[in-house]
Amino acid sequence: MPQITLTRLTGFDRNKKSSFDRDSITLGTDAGCDVRFDPTWDKSVSGQHLTLENRQGSWWAKDASKDGTYLSGRKINLEKLSPGAVLELGKGGPKIQVDFAAAPAPSGPSTQPRTVSTPVAAAEPPPMAAAAPAATPAGAAPRPASSSNAGLIIALVVVFFVGSLGALGWYFRDKLPFFSKASDQALAEVAKEYAQAVGVVTIVHPTINDGKPDPFGTAWAVGPRVFATNSHVTEDIPKMLKEGVAVYVVINRTTDKRLRVTRAVVHPKYGKDEINFEGKPHALRGIGYDVGLLFVDEDAPKVLKIAPRAELEKLDAGYRVGYMGFPMEGIAGGGVEVRSPVATMQSGIITANTDYWLAQATFEKRFLVHHNMGSTGGASGSPLFNDKGQVVAILNAGNIIGQAKMIQGEIKIVRAPSGALINYAQRVDLLRDIWPDYPKE
Repeated sequence: MPQITLTRLTGFDRNKKSSFDRDSITLGTDAGCDVRFDPTWDKSVSGQHLTLENRQGSWWAKDASKDGTYLSGRKINLEKLSPGAVLELGKGGPKIQVDFAAAPAPSGPSTQPRTVSTPVAAAEPPPMAAAAPAATPAGAAPRPASSSNAGLIIALVVVFFVGSLGALGWYFRDKLPFFSKASDQALAEVAKEYAQAVGVVTIVHPTINDGKPDPFGTAWAVGPRVFATNSHVTEDIPKMLKEGVAVYVVINRTTDKRLRVTRAVVHPKYGKDEINFEGKPHALRGIGYDVGLLFVDEDAPKVLKIAPRAELEKLDAGYRVGYMGFPMEGIAGGGVEVRSPVATMQSGIITANTDYWLAQATFEKRFLVHHNMGSTGGASGSPLFNDKGQVVAILNAGNIIGQAKMIQGEIKIVRAPSGALINYAQRVDLLRDIWPDYPKE
């Protein structure tokens, strides 16, 4: 029996191999295909897209699709394949590499030598000839010993001076602004390092959004298979999962990584009325204790660090932070391409750290983090991090105003961000209440 191996080069199952011992293999989105693609995500793939057939020892690709099959950028209908051929299912669609043993050459005399392609190690370059000693001018005098000692003294002075500056910089790094690392550049480096710790929360169901993936929030990896977000993101997910809705965290800056959500957790105090000693409810009703968790079926590519208590105690006006997330509400084009998401990164400062009544309080009560970074629907759940790569808070709400707009001949009230640029986040250690594995200090 001929053996053929198909390797997915792109898409959510990138690098997945499937081997077959048969003369015909079908590829498509239909349930009966030997290699099946997801009709929700792989829009360029037809139900019965392509058949690979073995004909007298040679493999042929036979297209039957709507969007076509491409080989080296050229659209094909029926094509004989060579080992290692890469097929693209629809322009810009998933790519498949086809590997098989080449058919044996016909026996008998040949007028040309037979060439066999065998991977070999790269040849080592010949050893370089030893360099000849540099010539010294015949009349050059030997260097006086005093010159050599002077150079050594200068070098030691330079080393001492540079070392002293470095020590001073380390000591004053958090005390003087010109020594501070908390810059946009430092925050951008954190965002780059932890780009794949963040994902967009997405639901898929035939009855939702015409069956298309529907993104609605942000989550970030707090553990290998645990993502942190807001309770207002997770609160409906348990019901969705029971009703057969697929929920994913699609990883930032990838085209091939989505993690299926298996369980969601809501903070027990979220949405509950709470009053202070004066009998007043929260100043921002409905957003207290707004942290949640999503458990997924695979390990996240990257995991963010949680700031220790000593760092959280520093949260106050002027503390420099950034966030990564997926703001979507009112953003052109919806703000995100869910099949290949790219998170927005913003930087700013914390403007205040208070209790839920906007009052000064002890550390044990200062769970509301005010900041000046723009946010809107979709950014909920984004991690607020410092220049050390530590998450200090979870973005959850903004100051929104209502604006009257004429839409299709009717006056409607639409949400718009307040020009004050004061928005809100929950201090990250609230996760301790709902996650037994929260880091211990």
